[in-house]
Amino acid sequence: MQDNAMSVRVCTSTPQIQDMTMDNARHFLQIDNARLAADDFKVKFESEQAMRQGVEQDLGRLRKMLDDTHMGRMHLESQIESMREELAFLKKSHEEVHALNTPFNTD
Repeated sequence: MQDNAMSVRVCTSTPQIQDMTMDNARHFLQIDNARLAADDFKVKFESEQAMRQGVEQDLGRLRKMLDDTHMGRMHLESQIESMREELAFLKKSHEEVHALNTPFNTD
């Protein structure tokens, strides 16, 4: 009689055990998938972070180039203004010299 009762318990417990085993396997699979997804996101994040740092370095270099170009432009504009002033002075001097020489050239 004990064997019969034990047999009934095993028969009724077997589907529960199988269901629980399947649930356990599903949970392990979900955990494993979550770990893989987390690893993928970590790799992607690190890659994006490295790319961002590269872009930030490029931007820093470009900003410096822009500043250098701006400073060069200001320097050139200053030189142009100085040369314009010098040209105006030379024209005026030339006119004065020409005016001074004109009375002596009365042929």
